[in-house]
Amino acid sequence: MIGPKGHAAARALHRAALRVPGVYRRIEWWDRAEGPLPNADVAYPALERPAAFFCAEGRCSLPVFEPRDLNALAARLGQATGPTRANPRQAKLIPEVGREN
Repeated sequence: MIGPKGHAAARALHRAALRVPGVYRRIEWWDRAEGPLPNADVAYPALERPAAFFCAEGRCSLPVFEPRDLNALAARLGQATGPTRANPRQAKLIPEVGREN
């Protein structure tokens, strides 16, 4: 997710992201005021308001701006990309970035 750490909407998105269940997840909160992103394997878009993204299998969602929308997207993507019995680590729901590979 992206947004200033002092922004109420960014804090609400971060709390919602922490509540999303998953077998594997990586949650990053990038505040541009803190400098470059430490784990720069993704490219965040420049947006005027805080946003979160879900990425799985090398693709990312459009930005989500409301915690309720983040939860709804997580539920949809969790059903679509859930882990298989053979490979429980297959699902990778990661609220984070804005780059499609």
